Amino acid sequence: MLDKKDILKIEDLIQSGNKSLEDRLGKRLEGSLGKKLESELRPIKSDLAKVRRDVDTMLDLFDRDILDLRNRVEKIEEILNIRSQDKSN
Repeated sequence: MLDKKDILKIEDLIQSGNKSLEDRLGKRLEGSLGKKLESELRPIKSDLAKVRRDVDTMLDLFDRDILDLRNRVEKIEEILNIRSQDKSN
């Protein structure tokens, strides 16, 4: 039966094996494969950045539209001397 020391030794072996595997993979990725991946990912990254900018622009437009509509509704409520149901004050 395995005791606590045996389990700790096994865990240490697994961790050291993982580290050496990560080191080997890291060096391989830093080589030609890493350069190829980086060159293929560059257009994807730029597309993502463009999509983020577009989404931010759309959200800004919606925020402005909602604010404009809210102001119009509040002005109409004020003119008609009514109060909307969702206001707490």
